[in-house]
Amino acid sequence: MDEVGELPFQMQSKFLRVLQEKQVMRVGGNKIIPINVRIMSSTNLSREQLIDNQKFRQDLFYRLSVIPIHIPPLRERRDDIIPLIHFFLNYFNKQHDSDIRIPKNLMMRLYNYDWPGNVRELKNVMERLIILSEAGEVNESNYDLVNQFGMDVNNTNAEISITKLMPLKEAISKTEEIMIRKAYKEQGSIVKTAELLKVDPSTLHRKIKKNHIKINP
Repeated sequence: MDEVGELPFQMQSKFLRVLQEKQVMRVGGNKIIPINVRIMSSTNLSREQLIDNQKFRQDLFYRLSVIPIHIPPLRERRDDIIPLIHFFLNYFNKQHDSDIRIPKNLMMRLYNYDWPGNVRELKNVMERLIILSEAGEVNESNYDLVNQFGMDVNNTNAEISITKLMPLKEAISKTEEIMIRKAYKEQGSIVKTAELLKVDPSTLHRKIKKNHIKINP
């Protein structure tokens, strides 16, 4: 059951009765039918919202929440973004019989976007980009059309965003990591990266080693 948190309150009572009694009756029928099923449900609501009796029945929540699985939002697992982009790119290229590619600069903007709609939004955007692109690589005009639908892939501040509070020391470390990785991708060498960030190469080497920063040109 997808988006079970949106189930109307009256329907929640009926659903709970089905789970407890393990039987149903067809609409318009008069025969009770026993069932033996396993329920898998999902929701984007928080636990606090789900156990609020004004929105979701607590007894139904605890009945469904036997083995809870928390899936972090896409912005908290950025290593999944690029593989998902390639997956949906191949999928929709085959579906639309096209051969659209995404240039490196757009790939980084997609990577840095926070994806509030998670994988569904990413999938939707990938199909939109492929449909809007005539041939070859996605171009600037395609970016503009995507932006009209509410996705700001041109936001230059997107690579640094606050998703949770943390100690300042940790925040500074994470910000340095983002800047070092981005600069290295643009420059391709430690010396040029150090020049761009206005630090000594030895200092840059020390920060990379100390914070276990993975850099790729």
